[in-house]
Amino acid sequence: ALDFRGDLDNLYDVIVLPAGISTRTIVEGLDRRTHDKEWEWAFGLGEAGIYKLRDFVEKGGTLVAVGNSVETAREIFDLPIEPTLPSGGQGGAARASLRDVFQSPATLLKSLEGGVVDSRSRFYCPGSLLLNEFDTTHPVAFGMPEKWPIFFRNDQAYRLRPGFGQSAEVVSRYPAEGEILASGWLLGGEHLRDQANVAAFAVGEGRVVTLATQVAFRTQTHATFKLLFNAMFLGRGN
Repeated sequence: ALDFRGDLDNLYDVIVLPAGISTRTIVEGLDRRTHDKEWEWAFGLGEAGIYKLRDFVEKGGTLVAVGNSVETAREIFDLPIEPTLPSGGQGGAARASLRDVFQSPATLLKSLEGGVVDSRSRFYCPGSLLLNEFDTTHPVAFGMPEKWPIFFRNDQAYRLRPGFGQSAEVVSRYPAEGEILASGWLLGGEHLRDQANVAAFAVGEGRVVTLATQVAFRTQTHATFKLLFNAMFLGRGN
């Protein structure tokens, strides 16, 4: 649990937002009315918590966001990235429809032809290995080969957009050409072409590292653990 009673830059070098952390959960946390005092560590931090996170990074701290917490980091720091996968493909209702009709790729495609979901939202990858290309000169990719599969499970991919006052570096991306799928199956893989998975941003004197896929999913994806460890090892930016 984070101690927000003092300045974060005096207490921490790195803060990790695991998958599932939203701005709402940071601000509101657990309901004080329904949880005992022993859960006080998980009560909401209020808007002050958001301001302290920003201040922490701008003063030299490193924030690492994993999985769907990338959206939280994007919102808090106005990162120059935007999601690229069809919202319908990742949205709850559409995803439920796909899951309900899925028995095999062939039966799913047949159902889609019947109009289960709009053709523009035909993206579904509930758990497969997808190839990434790594910038092995970047510290976050230290120890990774130039190409290696990552585990993708209902995650997101991002494109960089013009940003002012923030430098952005793509650490890993999906191939622009050739195979993306390494194992399992993938529907709508063209939406991933040349899009970013891991990226790093300079924010003030600090950094934000976004890992759009869950690189330590259930502690099973040992090959990509180093991406998380490397991001944490960046430490303070000053």
